[in-house]
Amino acid sequence: MKNKQFIRIIVFTFLAFLIIAPSIAQPMMGKQKSEEHKERIQSMKIAFITERLSLTTDEAQEFWPVYNQYQKELNELRAKHAGEMRQDRRVEELTEEEAAEYAECEIGRIEETAELKRKYHEKFMEILPVKKVALLYEAEKDFNRRLFREMRRRQRDRRE
Repeated sequence: MKNKQFIRIIVFTFLAFLIIAPSIAQPMMGKQKSEEHKERIQSMKIAFITERLSLTTDEAQEFWPVYNQYQKELNELRAKHAGEMRQDRRVEELTEEEAAEYAECEIGRIEETAELKRKYHEKFMEILPVKKVALLYEAEKDFNRRLFREMRRRQRDRRE
C-alpha cells in the first residue's frame, strides 16, 4: 500500500514538473531573446557609426572603448531615473506636491544627462577631429530614427 502511494507521488511530481517546466522556461527564453536582440541592435549601431565616421584603425581603437563606457554610463543614468520616478498615474492625476517632485526629477535627469554628454564630448574631441565628433552626433540621431521607423513598420506588419 505504501509502495503504491510512493509511486503515485513520484508520478504526480513528474507530471507536475512536465506541466510547470515550460512556464518557468518561457521567461528565461524571453530574457535570452531580449539580450540577443539588444546585442544585434548594438552591433548594427557600431557598424552604422563606424561607416558614417569613416574611422581609421587607430581612431577606432581609441574611440570604441570610450564610446562603450559612455553608453554604459548613459544606460545606468537612465535606469537610475526610471527607478526614481516610476509613475503609475498620469501627471494630471498627481497632487501639487507630487507634480513638483516629478518636475524636479525631470530637471535633475536632464542636467545629469547634459553633464555626462559634456564630459564625453570632451573625451571624443581628444580622440577624433571635430567634424567626426559632429558626424557622431548626427549618426546617433540617424540610427535612432531608422530604428524607430523599423519598429513602427514591424508593429504595423503584425497588425495586418
